Amino acid sequence: MTLVSLFGLLLVALVAVLTSDLEVVRSTSIPLLLLFAFWAFLAWVPYRGARRQLQTNISLTQPITSAFSSEGIHRAGSQFSSDLSYKALWEVRETKSLFLLYPGAGSAILLPKRFFNDTAQENDWRVLIETQIAPKRIAKPGLLGRRL
Repeated sequence: MTLVSLFGLLLVALVAVLTSDLEVVRSTSIPLLLLFAFWAFLAWVPYRGARRQLQTNISLTQPITSAFSSEGIHRAGSQFSSDLSYKALWEVRETKSLFLLYPGAGSAILLPKRFFNDTAQENDWRVLIETQIAPKRIAKPGLLGRRL
């Protein structure tokens, strides 16, 4: 929507250059400018929230180790440790460079593919996850996920 609003503003600028009717330009540019500012603000708010969370959450600033077993996922950092059953995973997604393990809709555990030594180990992990989260499956990357 931000891009659509920006395109509308560029179209109004083109009309202003090609015609001398400034009243039409003024009457359409103000709502489009406000719409662009609204969508830009909505795009900026999650980024600001994520930055603030990373700056204030001490456990996220330290290295985190993850261990996978048939019982679940064990994660530990300098300030915390946690165990998560595979049955508690809401969704698992795969992108070009990482796996996203969703314990809920609002957050994900990121597992970079560089975590694995080779593709055989990655495939073994994938089989372990898919057998543990059955009947769910690992969601293949969409258009955006293939690029990330």
